[in-house]
Amino acid sequence: NVPRCLVESSRTNLLTYSEQFDDASWTKGATTVSANNATAPDGGFTADLITSADEVGVYESIAVTPGAVYTASVFFKKDTCTIYRFRDPSDDHHVVFTVATKTFSSPSNVISYGYQELSNGWFRIWMTYTAVGSFSAHSLRPSSQAGSTSYWQWGAQLEVGSRPSSYIPTLASAVTRPVDVLAHNLTLGNTGTWVVTLSPAEVPSQAATYPLVAIQGVAAVNQIGLFTQP
Repeated sequence: NVPRCLVESSRTNLLTYSEQFDDASWTKGATTVSANNATAPDGGFTADLITSADEVGVYESIAVTPGAVYTASVFFKKDTCTIYRFRDPSDDHHVVFTVATKTFSSPSNVISYGYQELSNGWFRIWMTYTAVGSFSAHSLRPSSQAGSTSYWQWGAQLEVGSRPSSYIPTLASAVTRPVDVLAHNLTLGNTGTWVVTLSPAEVPSQAATYPLVAIQGVAAVNQIGLFTQP
């Protein structure tokens, strides 16, 4: 029962139609997509049921910068398919996630990976890798399960960075979330103590120092601010 705020740096979800896997931007093999088939992690009825024949799925190719670090993530929920291969086939970055044991196997060409378990059977899985070529493909498909299998999928994201940030929904183009700023207005002359507990989730790769807490004067309306830069 302690209030918490998530303060994040700016990120861009490079994938388009991040919740609409029936859209033509997502390439489909021997796969069918039933749009808006189940309740998604955000409470909306927007999760797609994907039925895959013989370990194929859907993917979207995005232009990337060779040598840059990217994190791909997606929300999924098992139906008949219980082992998933989360993969970028363009440079063979992939991990395999088993729902029953909540474990990963066969990581290939990745820096790190992990999952977040949500309610109602949903997971968010992610992997971080260094781009080799000029394109990256975001693919989730069954693994080690021949024949027709199905699962629900929602909220695909590809972003520059070494960890997944909070989900940014998109439609026809990439969407950028601005830098978050948390501020508390003060009245001049007040005295007392203001305490903030920080739980760092990411360390900037640049060799530089960035402010976490700043006391700003009249020009900023007398605020104590908590923010990240860049």
